[in-house]
Amino acid sequence: MRGKVLADMPGLFGGSTSKAIASYKRSVEIAPGNPTTHLWLAQAYVDAKEPDLARKELEKVVNSKPRPHREKTDGEDKQKAQELLKKLGAK
Repeated sequence: MRGKVLADMPGLFGGSTSKAIASYKRSVEIAPGNPTTHLWLAQAYVDAKEPDLARKELEKVVNSKPRPHREKTDGEDKQKAQELLKKLGAK
């Protein structure tokens, strides 16, 4: 969640895409099976003009299996990832 706050916060108040990416990467190391974190990391990579890294994270979301009791949230993340992949276009 720290990464999301850093990504959404204006730079004037301490927000930073690079800090958000670092935070997301730490989160992914701790909980690699969380598709939401991969989605947020992908969105930060898009903001950082790193489409190849974004695609890699989005593919992880699209290919992930829904977690028990989180099927709805994981399904929504998968849909958002598919939409973002379409916007990024083919490599």
